[in-house]
Amino acid sequence: MNWDFIRECFRFTRHEQPGMYALIVILLVTISLPWFFGRNKTEVSDEEFETYKKEIDVFLAEIKKSAEKPDSLFTFDPNTIDSVALTRLGFSPKQARTILNYRRKGGKFHTKENFGKSFAVSEQMYARLFPYIDIRRGDTRAEAPARKDVSLAEIKKTVEKPDSLFTFDPNTVDSVSLTRLGFSPKQARTFLNYRRGGGKFHTKEDFGKSFVVSEQMYDKLSPYIDIQGRDARAEAPARKDERKRDFAKPETATERKTLTELNAADTSELQKLRGIGSYYARRIVEYRNRLGGFLHPEQLMEIRGIDSARFALFRDWISLDTALIDGIDLNNADERALGCHPYIGFHLARSILKYKSFRKTIASTDELVENKILTAQQAEKISPYLKFK
Repeated sequence: MNWDFIRECFRFTRHEQPGMYALIVILLVTISLPWFFGRNKTEVSDEEFETYKKEIDVFLAEIKKSAEKPDSLFTFDPNTIDSVALTRLGFSPKQARTILNYRRKGGKFHTKENFGKSFAVSEQMYARLFPYIDIRRGDTRAEAPARKDVSLAEIKKTVEKPDSLFTFDPNTVDSVSLTRLGFSPKQARTFLNYRRGGGKFHTKEDFGKSFVVSEQMYDKLSPYIDIQGRDARAEAPARKDERKRDFAKPETATERKTLTELNAADTSELQKLRGIGSYYARRIVEYRNRLGGFLHPEQLMEIRGIDSARFALFRDWISLDTALIDGIDLNNADERALGCHPYIGFHLARSILKYKSFRKTIASTDELVENKILTAQQAEKISPYLKFK
């Protein structure tokens, strides 16, 4: 046995010895604790154990029996009910606050269907509470189904009935009225934010072109739009396809705006495009700098948040000068310059640089394809952004 090796393992310096002594004391205390506290351990007899077990069984049986009792539902008016009563009906405190906040802002449930359309009320909850809803305005009890156990399909069919529409001016309508017309609270806020920013709807078509207004919603509301008292109904298109043609139709020479050049525009110029605010303008400039420039307009849809619907809003108002693309000098670029490019990435950048360390210079992307560094698809995609000096 190599005793010298063992002695070397257990030899400690003057600075290490206090730590070892402290560690030994801690280990001894840890080992002795169970023995010390175990002396005071109380023994439980079999009779006492059986008694405790019976009491627990009785307690659990009472809890189960209480849980199996059906909820005591009661008639209520959603326009006057308080939060305590809502929780008794089965709503969570958060859902109860949502309903009360809607009422505090001027919202009102005119029919049972209005209450069912609230996003805080699920289909199952609406089906369970339907027979107990009593809105004091008019005799709404006659609307209740003959049976208490109405099917979810019937309730859904009832909920999907159109709300009572009314004439409105999109330049003055408030958020409560917009939700009554069928818009979600988020869509209503979008309208108000557009108006606060100086936006205005001059015609029905302007209202229909908003990205929060679907074609179905526009067709439903078009007869009720009244902008500043003038007869805008005559301006409404007769068919959906006419509306689409009008939307894509370029403006006249006097109204036409100057096209925005994507590879040269700054954020202030980009914000003039429809559907592009300060946030998306910054994202476009950041992505353009990472790319080195845009090769075709559809690359904008590679930016998160710019989908085909938003892209269609400004597609006809942009232009591209590909001569402004700033490519990467592949033979002089480092890993960071290559890896930060959206089409290359750090994994591929390391492979290219490793190959270049053997060949010193790279003549073209074809050379990388031949040596299986790039696929043909990758080479086609990134070649416009590379330079070979």
